[in-house]
Amino acid sequence: MKSYPFPITFKKPTFGRLDVLVNNAGVFRLGAFAEITEENFHLDYNINVLGAILAVHEAIKRFGTDGGSIINLSSILGSHPVMGALLYVSTKDAIETLTSFGRILCRGALVSCADGFA
Repeated sequence: MKSYPFPITFKKPTFGRLDVLVNNAGVFRLGAFAEITEENFHLDYNINVLGAILAVHEAIKRFGTDGGSIINLSSILGSHPVMGALLYVSTKDAIETLTSFGRILCRGALVSCADGFA
């Protein structure tokens, strides 16, 4: 199993294959635009975006010949902005883009995106 800089675990499915991936992990921290640092940026993007991309990579390897389903969770804050959530919302916009490309790139998989509450 490949090692990641954050927790990501896939266990062998009981019935021999993976059917569904739900990408729901992420960090959410409020902060003023002026307070965004390079460190904050990379932490949020590594977990919220890179983590989702790597999880999709691993899920595709484990889907059976009939494909599977990928559900990426985004945020309602993209269409209902909250002051201090710019960095978080930008990562969730990236998840929506990942979902759009996933529909093209993940042949045999149903790829969808749902707006989470935050």
